[in-house]
Amino acid sequence: VIDDPSLAAAALFAHRNILFGARAFHGYSILDVCDRLVETAVREAEEFCAGEQVQAMANLRGLTHWVSKQLQEGGDSNHVQQPTVSETLKQLQESSDPVPLEAVRAIATGIPRPGHSVVGQGTFRDGEEAWKALAREFIELGMSEEANLYQKHGGRLVTIEHLADTNPKYLKAAGGAMAR
Repeated sequence: VIDDPSLAAAALFAHRNILFGARAFHGYSILDVCDRLVETAVREAEEFCAGEQVQAMANLRGLTHWVSKQLQEGGDSNHVQQPTVSETLKQLQESSDPVPLEAVRAIATGIPRPGHSVVGQGTFRDGEEAWKALAREFIELGMSEEANLYQKHGGRLVTIEHLADTNPKYLKAAGGAMAR
């Protein structure tokens, strides 16, 4: 942590009544330094966008890593090891339809499904519902710092936006999913 009052410690973006992009700098946690920013943004959104509910979009960076780790530690349909923590992955492993699990594995690892040359639109379509369920679990486990911030201020998860951000770096970090 850098102790220099001339440097910004945090940032938060807002467009009308939508908050997004909370981030902290210099080793701070957004949970520690973004409180005032969220409080101010909510107050201003309520004032300037009267009648519109304040919403937030939270990134889910780390989701792909978490799912990959769950698949490695908990096994998958090809390599059954110890039970996984994820209820969604357990259900996918027990399903008679292997397509959603294969799609989730491809989204999480970036490695195309058997018989495919890329992780493309079809993979994201086939894995959409399972990926959204995994994203919900990720949030429920408190693994999204930005979602935790908004929940700390009374926010609640309304939905998971599938492929909300298709930037290649974000696809690798969260499979494109964002929480609203």
